[in-house]
Amino acid sequence: MTGLPPLLMDIPMQNGYDIEISGLRKHYQRRDGTSVRAIDDISLTIAKGEFVVLLGSSGCGKTTLLRCLAGLETPDAGTIRINGQTVFDAASQQLVPPNRRRIGMMFQSYALWPHMTIHENIRFPLKMQGVDKATEAEKIRRVLDMMHIGDLVQQYPNQLSGGQQQRVALARAMVCSDNLILFDEPLSNVDAKVRDHLRTELSVMHKRLGFTAIYVTHDQEEAMALADRIIVLGGGHIWQAGAPHEVYARPRDARVAAFIGAANLLPARLVLRDGTPVVDTPFGDVAVPAALADRAEGELVVMSRPESWRIGVTPEANPQALRGTVQLVTHLGPHTDYIIDIRGQEMRMRDYGHRRLAIGDEVWCAIDPADLLALEPRAAEGGA
Repeated sequence: MTGLPPLLMDIPMQNGYDIEISGLRKHYQRRDGTSVRAIDDISLTIAKGEFVVLLGSSGCGKTTLLRCLAGLETPDAGTIRINGQTVFDAASQQLVPPNRRRIGMMFQSYALWPHMTIHENIRFPLKMQGVDKATEAEKIRRVLDMMHIGDLVQQYPNQLSGGQQQRVALARAMVCSDNLILFDEPLSNVDAKVRDHLRTELSVMHKRLGFTAIYVTHDQEEAMALADRIIVLGGGHIWQAGAPHEVYARPRDARVAAFIGAANLLPARLVLRDGTPVVDTPFGDVAVPAALADRAEGELVVMSRPESWRIGVTPEANPQALRGTVQLVTHLGPHTDYIIDIRGQEMRMRDYGHRRLAIGDEVWCAIDPADLLALEPRAAEGGA
C-alpha cells in the first residue's frame, strides 16, 4: 500500500499509552517470488504502563511487529491504535508517520552518535521534530534528571560505561516519548554480567517511571525477568500470551513448552483404559487434564520441568521411583543439571542440594504425576 495521506496531528501525551492492534498483516516478497508472512493476522492489546516482551526465535515476526508500531514498516492490512488514536488503518488509508507518533525507540546497538556529546545525542530527535528552544530545554532537563546523567552531558559515548550508555539511549528515547518506548533487543551485544546489571536497571526505571514498554528479545531469561506479560511469537502468529509464570507453568502447547525454559517432552497418547481416558507415556499412565477431557484418542506430548524431578528417591519411599543412569553433569553454581537416561529416555533434571553424582552413576528418580503436563503438539493459531 502506497501514497497513504498522513494524519497531521501528534498523539496527546498521558501517563503511559495503551495499544490496540487488530487483524495486522505484513507480508514480504522474496526474490524467487515466494511470499513470507512476517505478521499473519495478529490482534493484541497492551495496557498503559505495561511491560510487554515479544519473545520468539529469528524470523518469528517480533521485530516486524515492533517496526509496524513505530511506523517504520507499513502493514498490508489491519489497524493500530495508540492511546485511542488511530495511527494506521488499511481500510481507510490512515497513516501517522513515525515522527508524529510520540514513540521512543531504543535500538540494539544504542545507536548513539559517536561524534556528538551526550547533550547533542539527546537533543537530536527534538531538533529533527522542530521543537522550539524552550520546550527542548525543558524536555532535556527532565530526562537528564530522570536518568541521573546530568553530569555526563559534555562527554562522548566512547567515554561512558555500558550502563551509562544505556541510560543515555533510554533518555533519548524518552525525549521523544516518556510514555511509550519500544526496545529492539537492546542488551544482546553485552556480556552476561553486564547484561544482568543493565536488565535490573531497566526494570527499576520502568517501575519508577511507569512508561509503557514493548521489548523484543529471543532471550527467554531476559523475557522472564522483565515482562509483566510475554507474547510468544512464531511464524507470524501469537502462540501464547500471559504472565511469565503462566507461560512457564502452563504452556499452551509443546512448541511453547520447548521454547520457554528447559523442558522434557515425551511422546504420549490419549487412550481408553476400561472406558476411562488416560495419557499413556513411556513411564506409565498420566491422568488426563481437564482441558483435554473431551479430546478424541490420539497423539499428545507430556512435559516435565527439570526442577520437578527428585533425585535419590528410593522405591521404598516412593513406589513410582524410576531407575536411571547419569549421562551428563553440568555444575551451574547454585544448582547442578543432570541428564539421566530412564528407560531409553534422556531426562534433564535439576538438583539444588549438595549431591555429587558422576557420569555412569545409577540413581533412582521420581516425579509427582501432578507435575506432568499433557499438551497438544501444537494448538490452533490465534490472537491475544
